[in-house]
Amino acid sequence: MAGFYIAQAFFAAARRLHKQINLLIGHGGTFAPTIRYNNGTFYILTTYADTFLPFEQNSFISTTDDIFSNNWTQPMYLDQAGIDPDLFWDTDGTVYLNTGCLEFGPEGGNSTIWQSKLDLTTDGWPLANDGKPITLDMWDPNLPSQSNVSKVLVDDFSSPSLQLGWEFRATPSRPWWRIENDSLILRGTVATLSALDVMALVLRKQDALFYDFSVDMSFNPTLPTHEAGIVAWVNDLYHNTISLVRCQDQTNATCLRTLTTVGERGGEFDGNTTTIYYPLPTGLSNTTQSTSAANVRLHIRATPETYQLGYSMPSDNATTWLTAYTASWMAPHYEDRISWQGARMGMYATGNGVVMLEEAVFRNVEVVRGPY
Repeated sequence: MAGFYIAQAFFAAARRLHKQINLLIGHGGTFAPTIRYNNGTFYILTTYADTFLPFEQNSFISTTDDIFSNNWTQPMYLDQAGIDPDLFWDTDGTVYLNTGCLEFGPEGGNSTIWQSKLDLTTDGWPLANDGKPITLDMWDPNLPSQSNVSKVLVDDFSSPSLQLGWEFRATPSRPWWRIENDSLILRGTVATLSALDVMALVLRKQDALFYDFSVDMSFNPTLPTHEAGIVAWVNDLYHNTISLVRCQDQTNATCLRTLTTVGERGGEFDGNTTTIYYPLPTGLSNTTQSTSAANVRLHIRATPETYQLGYSMPSDNATTWLTAYTASWMAPHYEDRISWQGARMGMYATGNGVVMLEEAVFRNVEVVRGPY
């Protein structure tokens, strides 16, 4: 999509289903949402999948007459198994539900994933890209010269509710977040980022290859288990963080910590994780003699090849980059199979198995889409 904006958060309106989505396997969730319009009504169909067995899944449907409103009907499950649902309205008024759960099909069940225009030339041979070489970047005369998506997004949390575009890993089972005094405040749960649910995690999709995510943060960890920061997230198995924690060998000080996946996929260090502690600059660190929280701005910078993690001081716009890792670890992947979530970035807090009373305060999120 060359140009788009978010009209509404559908699942925020689908309350009944929303309460059920609280435990998902890493490659589960809603599969292939489909939006259709017919005779003044918008239809959304999708499948809530907690396994990857299409014959065990059922889709649901919800409708509205005004897609810009917050007035969707409660989801109704459809008594037909399969994923990738769609509707077909016949000329006689009959409506058919199609799902992807065929036991047989053309060429042994193969299906078309993506289609595009293809011109047939003289002698009937197909011609792709007007006969020019096929490259990663190719000009399309049908695309607008500029995208209508803003290169900069700012959220100062001045609204009493989260902006469209923020999402949770699963339905919050208790109120671990709130907006107050132009800040997003997270109280970490016992769940880590490797859990399947109830972690204190707020994310938004990375919707550009060149993508800067940064936020002001204030946090005072008082136990070695306390952790809060920002994350480049794929799923519960693959995520890379920069956070504020207690220093490893100095229980009276706060440090920055990066946790990243090293090496290339299939390489010598395939999937190894490295953890590094960094003392905070003078003036930012706190001790047990001072109850003031450390204040820092955390940064993640994404390019097609590399992700960098860094920080800046409140009085200085210059970013100090601490570490980097290869972008191949942000490709959707789950154990030995692909997953479909895609890359996200966001803020989190966790007690790492221990109840956490300290709160992490986040302000002034800024997203800058490149190239830079």
